[in-house]
Amino acid sequence: MRLFVAIPLEEKIKEEIFKYEEILKEKTRAKIKWVEKENIHITLKFLGEVKDSKLKEIRKSLASVMLGFMPFDITFMDVGYFPFEKNPRVLWVGADSLEIIKLAKKIDESMNIIGFEREKREFQSHITIARIKEGYYDINTIEKDIYFGKMTINKIGLYQSHLSSKGPTYQIINTFLAQ
Repeated sequence: MRLFVAIPLEEKIKEEIFKYEEILKEKTRAKIKWVEKENIHITLKFLGEVKDSKLKEIRKSLASVMLGFMPFDITFMDVGYFPFEKNPRVLWVGADSLEIIKLAKKIDESMNIIGFEREKREFQSHITIARIKEGYYDINTIEKDIYFGKMTINKIGLYQSHLSSKGPTYQIINTFLAQ
């Protein structure tokens, strides 16, 4: 099964982001894969293809990460892109927070202990809203200083990704609450 660890978002945040996606869709002719409202989340760690036999160990490790975890608030704002202005490939909403970076590092360390490779790149907290498949997206059409809302982060989810010709669908198979 294909797994990743992420922060699930409140419905009101997803709705605000989705409304903004609808506005952006009207401003481009590039071939873009927009993230569906139900799939909007903050990825903390991609695990990839995982054998069922490894699931118990992953669950135990993530539960231990959440022991002593202190919930925190985060504000979702700003829109940006990766990697370059001249050739953007990903559009994102800002979810920057030192606490999220610390949480992602703890998860990366705990997954490394049970056999998953450490991340090679520095973690950048964001919510992917679109992947530009081909064509040019004029980033000057993006209103960048947008406020999408605020929420308390008090849990993480272990997600399973199901790939199909229509695109991915994500299913939370476990939720781990702050303890």
